Amino acid sequence: MTKRITVVQVAEAANVSPATASRALAGNSSVDPALAKRVLEARDQLGYRANFLARALRTSRTDTVGVIVPSVSNPYFLSVIESLELAFDEVGRSIILCDSQGSIENETRRIHTLRQHMVDGLVIIPMRNRPHSDALENIARTMPVVLFDRFVPIGGVDFVGSDDDYGVRESVNHLLQSGCTSFAYIGSQPDSSTAEARLVAFRAAMLESGEGVRFCEFLGGFSADFGREAAQRLVRDGYVPDAILCAADVIAIAVLDVLRGSHIAVPDDVKLVGYDGLWLSSIFSPRLSTVEHPLDQMAHATVGLLRSRQENPLLENRTRIFQPRLIIRESSRGSE
Repeated sequence: MTKRITVVQVAEAANVSPATASRALAGNSSVDPALAKRVLEARDQLGYRANFLARALRTSRTDTVGVIVPSVSNPYFLSVIESLELAFDEVGRSIILCDSQGSIENETRRIHTLRQHMVDGLVIIPMRNRPHSDALENIARTMPVVLFDRFVPIGGVDFVGSDDDYGVRESVNHLLQSGCTSFAYIGSQPDSSTAEARLVAFRAAMLESGEGVRFCEFLGGFSADFGREAAQRLVRDGYVPDAILCAADVIAIAVLDVLRGSHIAVPDDVKLVGYDGLWLSSIFSPRLSTVEHPLDQMAHATVGLLRSRQENPLLENRTRIFQPRLIIRESSRGSE
């Protein structure tokens, strides 16, 4: 078995002190650039690999952050992961990604696993809008936790989200101004804060629109399968509203496919708006109108909240809400 190369050996090869070599390998900017270059060249020549476990035990830091999402198969969560990884990379931290796979039990296990891996903090998109176990509350007592996109009422954690009330109302107002008087809403059961907020905002907007506006709802999940099922029910029942508002782009994409297969034209027969701002929404014909979240801004806010809570764990709960943007495309206004 090949013996592990040590920092002392790297220092000797670079003709610097072990302390200088250690700082250079850690990326410390106080090291003279010429010396740092020599150290890095010696590292590469010798094949030195840092012992992260030893460093973590010495510094009580691993420079890693756990990220738990409900499903990596959902393209929206992939966009979230990309923004978070870029933001944490800017401050020298790596993410350890976990997929709860739509299961509360898996989410609890992932929390325990990340705790065992000694991550410096946790970013989680929780499955439900209520605490379902003590796991999240317990880990929040030992490390910084930021809830991303979905809120759960837990003490000692911070929340970064998007203003779903604003996003839904902007969508409804756009459709009303386009002359729509009948609506269908296709979304998830209100078992997460985002699903609940979007549904509540839609209902409020409908009630405020006056007696001449009719609407119906189809509630299931944030999935293409449910979007397809709901659209097929609309077609089968012979009810084609003026507008369909979907609580996720993956739903809207499936709805568009069913409508096209049923020879119902978008936007001539029915206008269609999605939600989440996926890049996929811009490659279909017609291109989908959607509500886009400022994910990069939200990710940078997450990094800031996590780092400040690491420095001061006794901070009160903090919330950062960002305003989404309605992107109007052909699916709700016709050809440009």
